[in-house]
Amino acid sequence: MRLFREAYTWRLKPDQVADYIRLHDAIPEHVVKLYRQAGIRDIAVYLSGCDIIMTLERDDDVYDRVKAQVATDEIHAAFQKALAETPDRTHPGGTYRQIFRLTAEDTPPPT
Repeated sequence: MRLFREAYTWRLKPDQVADYIRLHDAIPEHVVKLYRQAGIRDIAVYLSGCDIIMTLERDDDVYDRVKAQVATDEIHAAFQKALAETPDRTHPGGTYRQIFRLTAEDTPPPT
């Protein structure tokens, strides 16, 4: 398994924040299933005002085999099209690679 982890940031248009939240409150079950089949293990989206941080963890061995299916899925495309209306394109976003992570598995229990 090749584990891929990255974080992304972007800014929403102020008048699109409620729509962005609404879209995530109603992610189609088909899209969730598609993400799982694509090896996505974890996605987390954080909102502060208009600023978004998203973290992603996926198994790249699985993703490499099914990414064409994800790219051509009509329900996923419709969901992504709706999301594409929300970013403030005048604010540059960013992609960040992970350089440190501490998990429960890494931490011995207290003594």
